[in-house]
Amino acid sequence: MGLAAHLLIVGLFLARADGDPAWFVHFGREGSVMPLARKVLGPHVLVPHKDGHDGQAFWLLARDPFLRHAATQKAFLDRPAYRAQRIGYPLLAWPWHGFGERPLLWGLVITNLGAVAVGTFAAALLAMAVRAPPRAALAFALNPAVIISVIMDGSDAWALAFMVIAILMLVRRRLGWAGAAAAACVLTKEPTLLAFAGIAVFLPAAATVGGMGLSRRQRAALLVVPGVLVGVWALYVRWRFGWPPSGIEEFAAPFYGFWDAWHRGWHYFHNYADMVIAIACVPLAVFCVLRWWRERSLLLSAAMPFALVVPFLSGQVYDLADNSLRAIGPMVTLLWIALYVPRAPTPTTSSTG
Repeated sequence: MGLAAHLLIVGLFLARADGDPAWFVHFGREGSVMPLARKVLGPHVLVPHKDGHDGQAFWLLARDPFLRHAATQKAFLDRPAYRAQRIGYPLLAWPWHGFGERPLLWGLVITNLGAVAVGTFAAALLAMAVRAPPRAALAFALNPAVIISVIMDGSDAWALAFMVIAILMLVRRRLGWAGAAAAACVLTKEPTLLAFAGIAVFLPAAATVGGMGLSRRQRAALLVVPGVLVGVWALYVRWRFGWPPSGIEEFAAPFYGFWDAWHRGWHYFHNYADMVIAIACVPLAVFCVLRWWRERSLLLSAAMPFALVVPFLSGQVYDLADNSLRAIGPMVTLLWIALYVPRAPTPTTSSTG
């Protein structure tokens, strides 16, 4: 059902774009990659926006995910170190480039549809493993972050899919596979490391996972292994690009992002729908924290850091609704599945005569 919904969405947008998969890249007329896009895709490549979106960077990286031609990448990426850090999705789509430039455009879309299939299936298995009904897997397929990722050639769908797989493997006590999935998750979108930090920090020491407790060493490994791997990749990226600045602009002082977004776009461009969605992130985060406080479950522990980071997101994130929804995407899926899990019965006190 989840995959069918996404196929319908993709079909509708393809019809709107006259069947041109370049629409999903969201090239921008003033985007930094446009000179190269016009060179390799032709002067009449579909350019639906002024500035474009993240799909431009993932398209460029999918042509050369190992950064063999780093000078070219650096010349056309707006924030090269920041963009190349999230290499998982471009690497998965890269084999399509072997068939040509146009097949790569299709490959970016099809690769993300694969994330929908894999992620939803893994979410169903995870839901059943924590005693939730299989329909809770729609928490993945219908997550706005996943939908946005599919229609904008973004990395969120695969990052969330790998996260769900890592937590599923953790529940099944396959710790090696859990670490591998966590590493793939973090290489796809590095802020997802927060989920594994949440498990390490917020899951009570007495809690059981898969019928057994998680030792300090296991918790540390779940956090350190992907952290070290993403650190090594970060060093490689910066070495290939000549040590440019990281270009991180997604964090700010507490709640300053809302003020900045008001002046950046909400008030100036009358983007009040974006404002409503951004503000709605706050009560959702509060609800997640309160739910964790009552239950202290594995899923809610993984979701907690994404709730706690909501006040610190910048105006660049909150300015547009799609960025806000992608920032809280992991929390939405984990919280959604957790709400389906039946609560443990409250102990009752009995007396004997």
